[in-house]
Amino acid sequence: MRWPRFLTLANNAFMGMFVPGQSTTESQLQQNMPAAGTLKNFYVRADGAVGGTSIKYTVRKNGADTAVTCTMTSAQSTCSDTTNSVAFLAGDLISIGSTKTGSTTPQPTRWTAQYP
Repeated sequence: MRWPRFLTLANNAFMGMFVPGQSTTESQLQQNMPAAGTLKNFYVRADGAVGGTSIKYTVRKNGADTAVTCTMTSAQSTCSDTTNSVAFLAGDLISIGSTKTGSTTPQPTRWTAQYP
C-alpha cells in the first residue's frame, strides 16, 4: 500500500497520512497505523526544485524520528530512502517531519511509502 500526502512546506513542519495540509504542531497530523507492518521505500516529490539549501524529510513514529529519511537539496525535486525501514504496531502514530536548512522555495510536496 502506498500513501500520498500533499503539502506546501513551511519551516520545520509535519505532514500526516490522510490529513490534508501541514502544521508545526505534530499532534494535529499524526495518524494511527491500522495494522502492524514495516514501512519501507520512502519517496518524496516536490512540484519543482526546492532552491536554497536543503529540506530533510523524516518518518516519525510516536513523535520520534526514525532512520527513514531523505534530503532534497537546491536543484532537486525528489528524494528517497530505499535502504532503511521502520516497524509499526497497530495503533502506533505516524507523521512526516520536514526540516529546512537555508532559504528554500516552498513547493507542493507528496510522499509515498510501501506498507507492509
